[in-house]
Amino acid sequence: MKKIKVILFLLLTAPPVVMAQHGHGHNTDMIRPAHHHHDRNEIGISLGALYGIDDSLWGTGLHAHYFRTFSDHSRWAAGAFAEHAWIDQTHFSFGAGIRFEPVHRLSLGVFPGIITAKHNHSHHGHSHDEGWKTRFSIHFEVVCDLFYWKSYHLGPAFDYSWSKNDSHFMLGVHWAYCF
Repeated sequence: MKKIKVILFLLLTAPPVVMAQHGHGHNTDMIRPAHHHHDRNEIGISLGALYGIDDSLWGTGLHAHYFRTFSDHSRWAAGAFAEHAWIDQTHFSFGAGIRFEPVHRLSLGVFPGIITAKHNHSHHGHSHDEGWKTRFSIHFEVVCDLFYWKSYHLGPAFDYSWSKNDSHFMLGVHWAYCF
């Protein structure tokens, strides 16, 4: 567990160093690099450690999204997401929302949507299955793209999800393909 914390710490503290180094050289534009192709579409996947705030449990989360920018040079994009979380009980989230890129390599996303979860309760040794329930949720995402390879980028991601009976955050790695 200590190795994971060290790796995540390095991934989260590296963006200022990378961005500072990016400013020295031929291009001083922090919003878009000189070699940026202005790809308008992104398909991304984030995988990480998930922590359920309400029940203090750890699990795993998988988040996938698609975005399309509003125009060729826009820092705004619209898209949709899906998330599968494995924590105590499994649940799925779906939604649509927006993403904003305040500076190059850093994006912030907000996705209202729904969460579906199956709840099982135990009481005095008897298990009671309440079945699948669906409710409103809102999902926030922060992604920092540290590494670029042609149409691919990779970096740390932080997600937070809230609904009436469930809130959790995920710290993980984001991988995306842009076209």
